[in-house]
Amino acid sequence: MGKIIRTFILAGLLLAVAVPAAAAGISVKPDRLNFIMPAGQTATQNLVVENISASPVIFNLYFDELTGQLKVEPDNFRLEVGQKRQIKVTASPAAEGLLATNLSIVAQDLDRRAFNVAAGVKVPIVLQVKPAPAFLLPVWAERTALVLLLLAGAVIIALLVVLLKRKRTGWEVLTSKFKK
Repeated sequence: MGKIIRTFILAGLLLAVAVPAAAAGISVKPDRLNFIMPAGQTATQNLVVENISASPVIFNLYFDELTGQLKVEPDNFRLEVGQKRQIKVTASPAAEGLLATNLSIVAQDLDRRAFNVAAGVKVPIVLQVKPAPAFLLPVWAERTALVLLLLAGAVIIALLVVLLKRKRTGWEVLTSKFKK
């Protein structure tokens, strides 16, 4: 009896570890998206959708909520058997807070003659939106500031090397001009 219980527990653990979101004919990796970002900015993450059914399928993608703050590209496409497609999900939240919705991915068989039931997967999406910084620098300004800091550091190191070679302190160099 104990051996059977252990077998079921082990089987359950193996099935629960890192299983991608899947439904009839659909595999999605990763199985959830988490965005952590400041308000007013844009971030993008990718999903991979795979057709694991036995026939070609049309996929339709849409958000259950937050449609004005989330965008998916492409929102519909066709995949042959075994094909994969990368999907881009872009978040542009307007206000801070914790937001959540699902990306619904629905697959429909192309064969209209057969009984055609749509199957789908819901991918949870969480947006942790922090307050927007009071002052944002453009990317070029951030890079320029970094270069200027590196140059200033190089100049300071060069001055220290010269002073150490002369075995004089910085204070002696500064006050030597006034002692004359």
